[in-house]
Amino acid sequence: PRAAAINGALTALFAASAVGVGAASAAATLPFDAARLRCCDFAAARRSIPTILQLLVFAETVPTVSELVDCNPRRVRIALTVGSLCPLLLEIAWATLGLGLLRPGVDPVDVLLANSRTAAPVRVEL
Repeated sequence: PRAAAINGALTALFAASAVGVGAASAAATLPFDAARLRCCDFAAARRSIPTILQLLVFAETVPTVSELVDCNPRRVRIALTVGSLCPLLLEIAWATLGLGLLRPGVDPVDVLLANSRTAAPVRVEL
């Protein structure tokens, strides 16, 4: 129960952060150009589907979710579907934001940090 509460809080924090980044970029003075989305090769995205599914780590997720919903098959399906759609929608929104705001080869995080009034760039030396 305590782990589930912590997990829920961290998930909510992640979702709020993602929405905050999207809102900050929408409020920035960056022009969104939907025409840039038409020049993308979306067929290339099919190659990443196995990787995306692997990232969801179903071997570890399904038993945990099953236990959390008392092994009810209907609730397991709903939980896995909704739980998979949330990160997928966040990823699609982030990719659309990056493609629509930036020239090719420009890192969207650098642009957001450069246009932020509150965030300072962070350098990590490796």
